[in-house]
Formats: sequence, C-alpha cells, structure tokens
Amino acid sequence: RMQVLIAAFIVVMTWLPALAQRTAQKDQTPAADPLDQFNASVEELVKKIWPSVVQIQVTSYGPREEVERGNTSVIVGRQRSVGSGFVIDADGYIMTNAHVVSGAQRIQIVLPPTNADGSLSTALSGRTRTLSARLVGFSSEMVLALLKVEAKLSPLPLATYTKVRQGEIVFAFGSPGGLRNTITRGIISAVARQTDPDSPLIYIQTDAAINPGNSGGPLINAKGEVVGVNTFILSQSGGSE
Repeated sequence: RMQVLIAAFIVVMTWLPALAQRTAQKDQTPAADPLDQFNASVEELVKKIWPSVVQIQVTSYGPREEVERGNTSVIVGRQRSVGSGFVIDADGYIMTNAHVVSGAQRIQIVLPPTNADGSLSTALSGRTRTLSARLVGFSSEMVLALLKVEAKLSPLPLATYTKVRQGEIVFAFGSPGGLRNTITRGIISAVARQTDPDSPLIYIQTDAAINPGNSGGPLINAKGEVVGVNTFILSQSGGSE
C-alpha cells in the first residue's frame, strides 16, 4: 500500500507543473481587441442593411438657364437627379423623401447586388438591377413618398421612436453626390428637434455626415433598425457640417 501511495504521489508531482504551465499560458492569452470587435460588428451590420438600400434615379422637367452670347435665358428642359430609399415591405414597397420624386416623369430604382456586403469584390462587381418604379403615395407635409417596384425585396425593421436615445450610435446609408452604397457614422445629437415653430414635424438630429443624394436613405441604429429617414441638412456651404 505504501508503494502505491508513493507512486501516486510521484504521478501527481509530475502532472502539477504541466497543469500550472497550461494555466499560465491560458492566462496569458490576449483578450480580443475592442476595436476589432467593433469593426466586426459594423461589418455584420453592413451585410444586413445594404441589400435593402436603393439608389433612386429621377427624370423630370424644369427650368434651366442657358447662356448664349452673354445673354441668359430660362428654358424648360429635362433634369436628372439622384436620391436614396429603403425597402419597407417585402412586396416591393420603398420609402424615400417626397422631394426626391417631386415632379418626376420617370423613376428608376437601382438595387444593390444580392450579396452586397461592403467588400471590395462586391463594390467592383457592378452587378446591379435597375427597375422602373411607380409612385403610390406622396405627402409633402410629412416629407415622405412611397414607391412600388415589381420585385420581392428584403425590408428593414423600424425602430420604436420612443426608445430612441440621445448619444446612440447611428449609420446613414445612401448615395451622397450619386456615390451609391455610401455609409457614414455618427450619433443621435438630439431626439426631438423642431426646425420650424409653425410646423408640427419633429426631427432627429445627427452628426453623421449627410449630403445631397442621401435624401430618402435610412438612418440605422446599432440593432439594424431604421431610426429615421435622412431628410435635410442645415448648412452654410451646401455640404455636411
């Protein structure tokens, strides 16, 4: 029996240093970098959102200045503009700003690639679909318009407005300056901003960069929900301030 105990003691003493070494190595394993974790979270968010964000190309007619031999004249001519929108219903309904499609004679929707994930390969693939859209709802008072295309699309969930909080991280998706599939990041600067005291409309203020062409695109929270519709900027220069 004494020999058995001695043998067991020798085995334990031999095994303990190896256990201690493995424990020390485990303790020395570096923790995941918070910035890497944040990047990974944003990448997953982008993959989730992009298939539901569209570019809106509008053809309309309006006044246009022409200069000939020093004389300026105003004529009615064809105009083209670009805005943004997002899928709000799987049956092909798309939300945008009213001013994006105001006076439109023709509306076309540019859908992103089905595998849009923000990577270089999909950005360079050029695999987009362009569909004709019709205007089914318009409210200048609410600054919103509803479009319809004949396609099955992936809608974005809507956030509960009463749960929106100042300081939340948000992302603006859209086509500023016609640059399709652009994303900017910021926070919610204010949850209820009334820019016109005579208007009942209340806006969310954000410092996420928004420029002409972003109109109608979604403002997304960290959960991938639509917080609001990017509508306008207050600017002295015409660019995002």
